[in-house]
Amino acid sequence: MMPGTFLRALAIAVLYLFVATLALQNVFAQDEPAPGARKQDAEREDAGEEGRESLKRHIRARLLLKNLENIDTYEKKLAELDELGFEAVEEMLSSLAEPAKKALQELCKRRVGRLSDDDFKIRDRAFRLLYAAGDTSVEMLKKAAQSQDVHLADKSRLLLHMIDRRISPELHERLGHVMADYEKADWRKKLDMIDQLERLGGSLAVPALRRIVEREQNPRVKAQAANSLIRVGTIEDLVFIQKTGLIEKLDAPALTVEIYLSQGMKYLEAERYEEAIREFKRALKDAPDDIRIHYELGMAYLLAKKFALSVTHYMKVLNKEPENVLAHYNLACAYSLMNDTDNAIKHLALSIENGYGDVAHMEKDTDLDNIRSEPRYKALKEKLEREKEEEKKDDNQQDK
Repeated sequence: MMPGTFLRALAIAVLYLFVATLALQNVFAQDEPAPGARKQDAEREDAGEEGRESLKRHIRARLLLKNLENIDTYEKKLAELDELGFEAVEEMLSSLAEPAKKALQELCKRRVGRLSDDDFKIRDRAFRLLYAAGDTSVEMLKKAAQSQDVHLADKSRLLLHMIDRRISPELHERLGHVMADYEKADWRKKLDMIDQLERLGGSLAVPALRRIVEREQNPRVKAQAANSLIRVGTIEDLVFIQKTGLIEKLDAPALTVEIYLSQGMKYLEAERYEEAIREFKRALKDAPDDIRIHYELGMAYLLAKKFALSVTHYMKVLNKEPENVLAHYNLACAYSLMNDTDNAIKHLALSIENGYGDVAHMEKDTDLDNIRSEPRYKALKEKLEREKEEEKKDDNQQDK
């Protein structure tokens, strides 16, 4: 290539690069996120940053726990571990090394004294970290519970109760002193406490409910705790209940039915339909006329695509509750999926007649796709829309 030709080619290349850069800038300007989207991105970034900082503290704690036997650096390392907080406690608890266990004991001793500090933040941090240390802090707390310092003694006794009963500081904030006298309560009071534990605690109550299942002697109370645990817990908690052999030990169908029912519903939530069906069928053996079980079994069979069996159980619900709105609606779905248009329309009409009014859901429900083009379906939909419109007008007139 000649020198002049090369220079011209270079100039053209630079020009193209400039034009391309301007075009890219325009594209990015058009694609710039709205303020709301930028805020969501920032929130996600904050959450990610928090996770990264926690990971850094975990890594730092692991490094500090190495060569902890070195006397010259021991106090400095211990002070930094104390400053790291929860991540350091978790690392020390998970470590099998004896120096790590001794370091945690030493930190617990120091924190116990901070339970009566004048600074609320220091007291609260010590309280939460001592709880996180769990059984490691128990002996020190027992000594502090005998202290002449009333505040220190009270806080220590409360922490001992919370550690023993697996009531975290977060759960305690929701419950207050609901579980304070659990050991002294009669079985009726215990049932009430467990109900409040489930309602107020939600998933935070899982460790406390597990503790009750492990220790409780009264079968009725134990069954209630197991039921609550299944409802607020995960599949792992359901497996935990099954491993205890609780159901086999209960000689009370009224109690086992409730547990089987709860287990079935938990499997249903997890979309494990065959296991849900198994649990509902177990419940049905002890309570063959229980409408709740037939309804849930109908739902499980519907989701498992066993439509004829679903129809069988929903019909049993309707034999006792002929105006059950959802049973009619789900029957309409089952019949639609079986391409039985007449019965699908019939039960959809009965569902609407008895109070079903969610037009939006009905229109989106793919189970009804097979009847959507049917004139009778369109007539039902239009009728329902008119009724809803009239209800709105009536509400507006009343507001005026």
